[in-house]
Amino acid sequence: MIDFGEPVNKESVVNIVVNKIKEKLLTGELKPGDRLPSEIELSEKLGIGRPSVREAIKMLKALGVVTVKHGDGTYISESINENAVDPLIFSLIFQKGESENLLELRHLFEVGYTKLAAKKMTESDINNIEEALKKHEEAVKKGRLDELGDREIEFHLAILKATKNSLVLKVGHIILELLKPSIEKTTKIYAQRAVEDHRRIFEAIKKKDPLEIEEAIEKSYEVWKEKLKEVYKK
Repeated sequence: MIDFGEPVNKESVVNIVVNKIKEKLLTGELKPGDRLPSEIELSEKLGIGRPSVREAIKMLKALGVVTVKHGDGTYISESINENAVDPLIFSLIFQKGESENLLELRHLFEVGYTKLAAKKMTESDINNIEEALKKHEEAVKKGRLDELGDREIEFHLAILKATKNSLVLKVGHIILELLKPSIEKTTKIYAQRAVEDHRRIFEAIKKKDPLEIEEAIEKSYEVWKEKLKEVYKK
C-alpha cells in the first residue's frame, strides 16, 4: 500500500493531490500501469473532500497522466497520449512567443540536438535530412512561398528525429510549434539564404564536426534574428 502521508491543510487542495501523485511518480512508488487508491481512500488519506480529489483526477486525466476505467478504477497511464493537454507549451506561450528568451532557447537547443543527431544518426537519418533539405531547395527554386515555413520545419524535425531521443523530440516539437509563425514570415524574405544555411548545417552534420555544426547554426541564427527584427518592425 502506498503511503500518501499525513492529512494536509486545505490550501489549493486540488494541486496538493496532483503534487502528491507527481511526487510518487518521481520516487518510483507509482509506475505506469499502477492503480491509484479509490476516490474515497485518497480523500481519507489526504484529509480533503472527495470533490477536490475528483477535480484533481480530472486535471491529471486532461494531462494524460491517468486513465479512468469506469467500473474498474483510475490507473497511471502507460504512456502520454499525443492529444493530452501539454502544460509546457502553454507556459511558453504565456511568456510571449517572440521573446528574446525563446529565441535564445531555440539557439541553445538547436546546437545541442544537432550535435546529438550527428553522433547517433544512421545512413537512413542522413537520407531523411537530405530529402527534407532538397524539398526546401525545390520550393525556393520554384517560388512556392506558401510552403517554405513547412519545408524549413520539416528539415529541423528530420534532425530532431535523428537524435533517437523522445524527450528531445518532444521539446523540439514544442519550440518549433511556437516559432512556426515567425519562421513562416521570415523564410519568405530570405528564402535563398535560408536554404544555403541549411545546406551548410547539413554538411557539418555529415562530417560529424561539433565545431562546424556550432558555427553553421550560429551563422544561420544571426541572419534569422535580423530578419525577424525586420518582419516585426513592419
